[in-house]
Amino acid sequence: MSTMPFFILLCLFHVGLTCQIIITGNNTVSCCTELERKVTELGTKIQNNALKTEVEELKNRTEVIENQNKALEIKVREFERKVKSNALMAKVDEPKESTDVKQIWNKGSCGKKNLALHKTCRQSSYHEHHKCDKAVDGDLSNFIHTQITMKNGTWHGESYPYFWVDLNNSCLIKLIKIYNRKECCGDRLRNVEVTIGHSLSNMKLCGFYKGPAADGEIVNIYCKVPMVARYVKVMLKENKIEETVINFAEVEVFAK
Repeated sequence: MSTMPFFILLCLFHVGLTCQIIITGNNTVSCCTELERKVTELGTKIQNNALKTEVEELKNRTEVIENQNKALEIKVREFERKVKSNALMAKVDEPKESTDVKQIWNKGSCGKKNLALHKTCRQSSYHEHHKCDKAVDGDLSNFIHTQITMKNGTWHGESYPYFWVDLNNSCLIKLIKIYNRKECCGDRLRNVEVTIGHSLSNMKLCGFYKGPAADGEIVNIYCKVPMVARYVKVMLKENKIEETVINFAEVEVFAK
């Protein structure tokens, strides 16, 4: 029995589908439905769209990475400029400091004497007649005193009281000596910060004394690194006001 009629009948009875019959030269039959072609075409489109989407995503990621790299390069260049600028400033400051020191010694304006004696001074506040000149007069029997009031049986002063002295000349400062009040209240001298500088707006730390000190005690503050300065400032680094009072007898300043 010939097979060709069988395939023809099979295609005719394929319910709901359009059938195309192709008879080749060797009497074989090829049957391909429209649905199969559409499925094939749809699969091809899906693959092409998926590939296109992947390409777009890769392109977007590449652009993001490039933008991040550009931003990072800008930050690196800014950082390099700051480093070079700071290094240049340090090189400029070093010879300037050295020049200042040489000029000071050449002028002979310092020496071994007490540089604070009878010099201009100020303090954060005053109590009665105990003004700052009492700390630079060479007399250990009197003392300076910042403001103080009695509240609920306790003496109250002020936050961060201070004293400063103008040496009138810039000197290579090495030592600050603080003579505490002799007859009373020595423990008020505590948490003492001593700063020095060319101006009151440009001060650097010389030393710190934790304390508290005793009556009549002499507190020596040595600058770890001697610095050229004209002003010396003594401050109690306390924001509590109970017994926060400056009332030492004398301040002496010595150059190296």
